[in-house]
Amino acid sequence: MTLLRDLVLAALAAVAPHDISDVGGTDGFVGALRGLEAGLSAKQMEDRAAELALLPGSIAGWLDVRAANALPPVGGDGEPEPLSAIQDEMLARVAPRLAREEILLHVAERLTSKPEPAWRVAALDLLRGHGSASELELIVDLVRDADGKLPSEGPLVQAFQETMVAIVHRDARIYGRLGWVSENAAALYPSVVRSLGLAGDLEALPYLAGMLEERAVSRIALQEIARLAPRAPRASRAGLADRVRPFLEASDKATLGHAIRALVALHDEKAVPELIAMVEQDGASARAAAYAALRELTRTSLPEQPARWKRWYEEEKRWLEQDSAAALDELGAADEARVVAAIRAISAHGLDRDRLAERIVQVLHEHTSAAVRAQACIALGRLGSRVGLATLAQALSDPDPAVGEHALGALRSITGLDLPWDANAWRAALRKEE
Repeated sequence: MTLLRDLVLAALAAVAPHDISDVGGTDGFVGALRGLEAGLSAKQMEDRAAELALLPGSIAGWLDVRAANALPPVGGDGEPEPLSAIQDEMLARVAPRLAREEILLHVAERLTSKPEPAWRVAALDLLRGHGSASELELIVDLVRDADGKLPSEGPLVQAFQETMVAIVHRDARIYGRLGWVSENAAALYPSVVRSLGLAGDLEALPYLAGMLEERAVSRIALQEIARLAPRAPRASRAGLADRVRPFLEASDKATLGHAIRALVALHDEKAVPELIAMVEQDGASARAAAYAALRELTRTSLPEQPARWKRWYEEEKRWLEQDSAAALDELGAADEARVVAAIRAISAHGLDRDRLAERIVQVLHEHTSAAVRAQACIALGRLGSRVGLATLAQALSDPDPAVGEHALGALRSITGLDLPWDANAWRAALRKEE
């Protein structure tokens, strides 16, 4: 046992409210679990879970039962009894009620005497709800074999990753321990990188971006950036995309595919010329993915012909540089027909869509003409930019039903959500995606 673990044990023992040795064994806990009757209400289940969690030997009993996924035979003879549905549910209800300090001390004390993988998976399962960044060493030690080595795959590694996902989700201090994992538990480092994305915490994005420089985990970091990127703050997308874009030159197909998915999720229009150059290459390994990315990034459907895409891109750049300013000025025209024509013309373009959408959002928010507002909703749906989602949700309550109908169509098109015509429901869904 390491000196660090000795210190942890001493600290935990000092704060533990009472002796957690298995006084009376686990018989009381196992017996109570065995005696559960069917038909208990949710309230009765919760009350019973609270009682079981306080029984002597509850932690040891929980771990042993979960490890075996069965109850020991009565009297010690015969076959173990598979858990019933109600017993399995009770274990899930008891777990969060067990005392955290006592769990940590119990697991640390039995780390050497409990080498069985099933018991260690159960311990990791329990620590999923109670562990924190402070117990990282203990959690890693649960994965070690008898020789102190760490595997890179298998049930223990999977359980470790699931535990890390939960810890990342609730304890931001884990980001300060990533260097320790890289140096002292390299075999588990890929699992930790995966957990950053699986936890869904946007705070992980800058750390994942930094990991792109680490060859051993750069591909996994790309994959997790792609997972989180759709919810990335708009202000951070450009910087992230700059870190990802060089991977479009990757030689292996998997890394290239992750890079393309990440750039699409980041709405990186700077990748468009590189994607066009990619499809121009004969035998490009990710040609199909590049074409799909071009369509999604530009909201433009063109055939899989490199020359067509190259010509389109040149025409788009020319319009942005030479004609877009005049078209945008037309949005302020007094003539309603001219404003509608300008909105239609602007929405036909597939580059710089966020900037174009911002101007149309302003028209939707301010214009007095229902026909103009309706056309603005149609245009926002065509552009596919997310910058106008809040205004579109507000437009669901527009006095003119046609405006609300087009706003609903645009919201569904941009988000992929199939919610009803309900402004409050859309606002709640959009807040959830933020």
